[in-house]
Amino acid sequence: MNPETLRVRVSELLETGSRLDLDSSQAMANLRRFEDWADLNTVHWEAWGGIAESLTLSDLILLVQMLTIMERDFRWLGGSVASAIWLFRIVQHREPRVAGLLAEWISQRTDNDWLPYGKFGQKKIPRSRGLK
Repeated sequence: MNPETLRVRVSELLETGSRLDLDSSQAMANLRRFEDWADLNTVHWEAWGGIAESLTLSDLILLVQMLTIMERDFRWLGGSVASAIWLFRIVQHREPRVAGLLAEWISQRTDNDWLPYGKFGQKKIPRSRGLK
């Protein structure tokens, strides 16, 4: 996927997602128009890095959440190269404490054993040494 197409798709997703409660049954009805965008779930990590630079932390988190539920509900292939993994790692780098909360959110909603950390079966949230 070329960078401009990726930017346009991300913009459309975020515009739609910002108006949704992703845990509602209505959310998937509103996201159904993106079902054929399965190629979005296997975009190379380097391409996501370029996109993520222009996103706020809130938009980045929303994008990870949307990709997580769309992969699950639309049965997109992703596995160990799912786009949510690469974007989650960027969240981890930017804001580690927020990433812990996001990891918990993802773990409760994904069918992909690789999410969120990219390591098969590691869905449990590692305990932070600095938090009690």
